[in-house]
Amino acid sequence: RGVARAAAVSALFAAAGAGALAPFTLLSIDLEANTALVVAGVACTALVGLLSHFALRPLDVFGDDPEDADADAAGGARRPGYKLLVVQLSLLWCAGLVVWMVDGLQGAKASIPAWLHACAWAIAAGAMPLPLLSPPRVVPRFASVYLAAATAYALFSVSYESLFYAALGFASLAWLVLERHVQKLAAADALFDGDKTRLRSRVADPNADAAVTFATSSEQRDADKSVARHAATFLALINAAFFGTGNIASVASFEISSVYRFTTRFNPFLMGALLMLKVLVPMITVAVAFLCLLKLRATPPFPAYLVFIALSDLMSVTFFFEVTTEGSWQDIGMSISRYALMGTQVVTILVFLGLADAYAAAIPTRGVVARRAGNDAGKKTR
Repeated sequence: RGVARAAAVSALFAAAGAGALAPFTLLSIDLEANTALVVAGVACTALVGLLSHFALRPLDVFGDDPEDADADAAGGARRPGYKLLVVQLSLLWCAGLVVWMVDGLQGAKASIPAWLHACAWAIAAGAMPLPLLSPPRVVPRFASVYLAAATAYALFSVSYESLFYAALGFASLAWLVLERHVQKLAAADALFDGDKTRLRSRVADPNADAAVTFATSSEQRDADKSVARHAATFLALINAAFFGTGNIASVASFEISSVYRFTTRFNPFLMGALLMLKVLVPMITVAVAFLCLLKLRATPPFPAYLVFIALSDLMSVTFFFEVTTEGSWQDIGMSISRYALMGTQVVTILVFLGLADAYAAAIPTRGVVARRAGNDAGKKTR
């Protein structure tokens, strides 16, 4: 179809991801228990994981996921990581089953047995290290992190949160795919020295003379103006991940039933830690997507972080002028907490990037090289 058409399609998917994510930021933070929505979110998350493996991986958009020789495969070769996918999907549905059983016992006003709490702890603890076993390739590694975090997040969900996380992961993955196609178009544009007419004819028709071909490169390059776009998108997604289902500084955001899958004994320190984990899990997923993007762009992270700081400061100023001393205590508290949280984000984001780097560090740098067919001398790395 050509890179231009693929970029257009990926743009549509990115728009669909943003459209699916946007309504959650407008929903009430007063969550009402709804097990059906939690299970629906688990199903949507599993669907995104399956599509990433069986629809996106065969396209090898990022140029790092070839088929490996496998004597047990039908064609003698297949991509690694599918056994781990089965394990992670099984854990995800086990988490959904635990949620359904605990909510059913709560509805019947029955006591929750200790073995159910033990299952919840075991599922959450067992899911998080699994991404380290996935192939160090962009799609399987990100999908593995996405499913692992979804397993833990489902155990905290009481209403639409799991649906929100499914939309957040889909939007993050669509962002990665879109940026890769934009990167290819930029590399082809540089190859033809800005000749738009020749560029469109070569990219749209792979059979034309002097057609454009693409390969990957590990060569680092200097930051350019696209860093601002990456930082702005990352800022939007990380704030959606944080504020999408409530505000950690507001008591109204804390639904006590969200920790019943782990404990029913009142312990403010344990419950507060679990609440913190619930808020942070989606942010780790977005941070992994951002680090994967920097690997794909073959650019150092520091320039993007500087732009992120500048944009965060601008948002902090905006929230400062929205601080109010009128209205309910909830309105006053939320206006102050938004300003305080945005002001500290420039520091706390380093923690998330550090945690995410544990998952993304093994992914190699994969820039893009554009060439005219049969002419390697004209290549330029992007």
